[in-house]
Amino acid sequence: MRSLIKKGYRPITSAVNESSQEKWTTKEKLLLGLTPKEYLNQAIKNPFNWILGLVFVVGIPVIIYRF
Repeated sequence: MRSLIKKGYRPITSAVNESSQEKWTTKEKLLLGLTPKEYLNQAIKNPFNWILGLVFVVGIPVIIYRF
C-alpha cells in the first residue's frame, strides 16, 4: 500500500469522493479506488494472498466432496 500512496493513490476514507463530491460507487469501494488491472497487480504481489489461494484450491474441493 505504501508504494501506491507514493504514486498518488489514497485509501478511501469517506463515503464521498473529495475530488468530485459524489458518492463512491461499490466498484470503487471494493477495488480501493484502483482500476481492476492495478488492483490485481497489487493483490498478486502480496504473499498472504498466495497462501489464501492455496487454502481455497485445496479446501473447496474437499467441502464439495463431503456434500
